[in-house]
Amino acid sequence: MNTAQNTPKATRQCWECLKRRLVCDCTLPRCNKCVKRGRECPGYDAKKPLQWVEPGKVTSRKRIKPSKDTRLVLQVRPRRSPMGNPPRGSGSSSETVGSEEEDRDAQKELRYIYQKAMADAHTVEDVEKVFHIESQDRIAEIVSKGLYHEAAKVLKMEKDPLKGLRRVLLFMKLEQLPVYNLRNDTSEVVQAINYFNTRIIPEVTESRSALVRNPHIMFFPASSLHLLTPSTHSIYVCLALQHYINRLPPGASEKALVANGPKLWQYRGEAIQELSRRIADPKTMYSLATITSIVVFVTNELQCQPLPQWRSHIDVLMRIMEVRGGLMQMYRSAFYTHPTVVLVYLMIVVSNTTSPCHNQVVLAPTLKQELADVEELYHELFPYCLSPPAVFFFVIRISNLRREASQALILNDDITSHSQLAANLLSQIQAFSVDDWAQPGAENEDWLAIGSAYKHAAAVYCIMSLQSLALLPDDARTSLQLENHGDLLVSSLKNVIASSRTQRFAGWPLSMAGVEAGYRGEARHKWIENSCSELSRLLGNKAPSNLKLVLRKYWNSGNLGWEECFDKPYVFMF
Repeated sequence: MNTAQNTPKATRQCWECLKRRLVCDCTLPRCNKCVKRGRECPGYDAKKPLQWVEPGKVTSRKRIKPSKDTRLVLQVRPRRSPMGNPPRGSGSSSETVGSEEEDRDAQKELRYIYQKAMADAHTVEDVEKVFHIESQDRIAEIVSKGLYHEAAKVLKMEKDPLKGLRRVLLFMKLEQLPVYNLRNDTSEVVQAINYFNTRIIPEVTESRSALVRNPHIMFFPASSLHLLTPSTHSIYVCLALQHYINRLPPGASEKALVANGPKLWQYRGEAIQELSRRIADPKTMYSLATITSIVVFVTNELQCQPLPQWRSHIDVLMRIMEVRGGLMQMYRSAFYTHPTVVLVYLMIVVSNTTSPCHNQVVLAPTLKQELADVEELYHELFPYCLSPPAVFFFVIRISNLRREASQALILNDDITSHSQLAANLLSQIQAFSVDDWAQPGAENEDWLAIGSAYKHAAAVYCIMSLQSLALLPDDARTSLQLENHGDLLVSSLKNVIASSRTQRFAGWPLSMAGVEAGYRGEARHKWIENSCSELSRLLGNKAPSNLKLVLRKYWNSGNLGWEECFDKPYVFMF
C-alpha cells in the first residue's frame, strides 16, 4: 500500500515555491523543497504573508515614472553635518539609493554616530545624571549659549559638562525625539509613571516581596521621559491603566474596562503609528530607542491584549537586531542594552516551549553557542524567572531537540540519535536535586517550592513534547512518570502561588501543568483556571487569563498532545 497517496496535501502551492516558480510538493505543514533549501516555508494561506524587506532591497520593480514623494527615498545628509537637515530648496538634498552597498554604508554611518552620541554613558551614575535633564529645549539653550555652570548643574558634574550635554542633545536628535511638555501634573504619561513608582515598583522591590533583587527594576524618574520615544510614552499609559483595571474585583474591572476602553485603544494606536514611522525611517530603524520601543510594545501586548499576535513583532525585532550584530553583540556593546536583551532572550526561550516544533525563534546557529550565551547573561536573567540554571539549560536543550527532530522527520531521516538524547535529557532532569540548589535560611521553603515547580515543569515539557515527535515511548512506564511529575508540579505550584515572593514567577510552570491536565479530570482543570484568574488579578496582568482561554480550548477539543495544544506560537509572560 502506498502511504504517500494517503498523506494529506495542501490544495495550493506554498508562497515561496510560487515566488521562485518551482513545483511545490504541497506537503503539510511545510513544503519539503523549502526545508531542503534551508528556507522558511511561508505556508499555504490564501492571503500572501507580509515580508519584511531589508533596506535597499526590492522584491519587484514597476515600470512607472520615479515618484516625487520624498518619503520613498533615503535622505542623504551632507558630510559636513550628519545630523543637520538638508538646506531647503536644494535640488541635491536627497537621492534614491541605487545599491545595497550604499544603503549599508549609510546605515553604518548612522550607527557609528549613534554610538558616539552615547559614548559618555558608561556607568549607571552617568545615566542617573542624564535623568536630571529638564527638556530638550533647555539643553539646546545651554549648549548654544555655552553656559558652563548651568550644564554642570544639569548633569551634576564639573568635568566637560558642555561636552556631555552636546552628546545628549545629539542623541535626542539622532533618535528624532520631540520636545515634550511634561511639567503639567495632569499629563497622563506623568500620572502613569507615578502609578508605576507608587503601586507597581514597591510590590516588586520590597524585601518581603522578593527573593532576589532585580537590578533592572528601579524607580522611574519622570524627567527621564524626555529621553524616550512617544510610542514608549503611550505604552506606559496603557500598561499602568491595564494594571489598575486588572487589579479591580471582577465586577468593577469590567465596568472600568468599558469606561477606559477608548483611551486604551487611542494610546495603543498612537504607539503603533509612531513605531511604524520609526521602523520605516532609515535614520531611526536600527537605533536602540526603536528596539526598546518595540520590546516595550510587545510587553504591553503580552500582558494586556487578549491572545496577541506578538510573533510578527518579534520577527521584525530580530531582523533589526541582526543588523546591529545580533542579540549578544548588543548585550556586549554597552551596559544600558542589558535589560532589553535579557527580556527579549527570556521571552524567546519561553515562547519556544509553547510554539510548534517547526516554528521556533532561533537564538544561535548551534546549541553549544546558545548555551554559552545563556551562561554569559544568566546572572541578569535569573531574577526574571528564578529557574535553577541547570533546569533552564534543560529547557533550551529540549526546544532545540524538538526543532532538530521535526526537521529530520520532514526529511525522513533517522531519529535514533534524537531518541537517545531525549532519554538522556529526561534522566538528567529527574536526577537534578532541588535540595542542593535551594538557598538556606528563612526563605528556604520558597526556594524549594519554585525550584521544584521548575524541575517538574521541565520534566512534563520533556515527556509530552518529545512524545509528540515519537522520541520518547508512549508506554505505561513513561505515562506513570508523567503522572508523578504532574502531581508534584501542582503540589509545588500551590506553594509558589500562595507566597507573595514567588507567585509572579508561576507563569511557565503553570502553563506546563495546564497541558498535562488534559489527562486529568475537571477538578484539576478548575484549579488551574482559578489559579489563572487569581494571578491575573494579583499581578494586574492579562496573560494568565489568556493562558486559561488556550487551555480550556485544548481541554474541550479532546485532542491531547503538545502540538495539539500549541498549534501556533504562544508566550505567557506574567
